[in-house]
Parts: sequence; C-alpha cells; structure tokens
Amino acid sequence: MSERSPRVVVVDDKVALAETLADGLMDHGFDASALGSGRAALEVLRGREVDVLVTDLRMPDVDGLTLLDAVRVEGLDAPVIVMTAHGAVDSAVES
Repeated sequence: MSERSPRVVVVDDKVALAETLADGLMDHGFDASALGSGRAALEVLRGREVDVLVTDLRMPDVDGLTLLDAVRVEGLDAPVIVMTAHGAVDSAVES
C-alpha cells in the first residue's frame, strides 16, 4: 500500500502563476492544484483534506489573510504560506 502524496493548494488571482507553482510541486511528487481565487480556495479547504495552502496575499475577492484566518477559525489543520509580489512589511508581520 502506497502512501499518498502531500496535497498542496496554490491560490493566486494570476492563474498562470498558480499553475506554474503547482506544476513545479507536482514535478517534485506533490499532489498540487492551482486555483484562481480565494473564494474557490475556501470551498476546496472546506471540502477536502489539504496538507499545505500556498496563497497570494492580495487578491480581489478573498485575500490571503482572510484565507489564513479561515484556516485558523475553522480548525483546518493545514500550514499556510502567504506570498506576495509587494514588499509590505506590515502585511508580513500581520501574517
């Protein structure tokens, strides 16, 4: 019986970036999927087991900090990596 690969969800409103990151993770043995919105990520997080969430900080519908809060508040057991192209120290500290 084989062990399942860790499930990683990558979320970015720039879908091509999320897909590129997910593809790279799959190349290294992860079960990775790419999503283009925070709202879609919330649905996935609530519907299946996710081992790691990688999310953009700034997205138009549901941002990365909201996803981070949702993981904590809803008791979802998944580490969250928040990434951003914007050098915002205050947001990094808040995360």
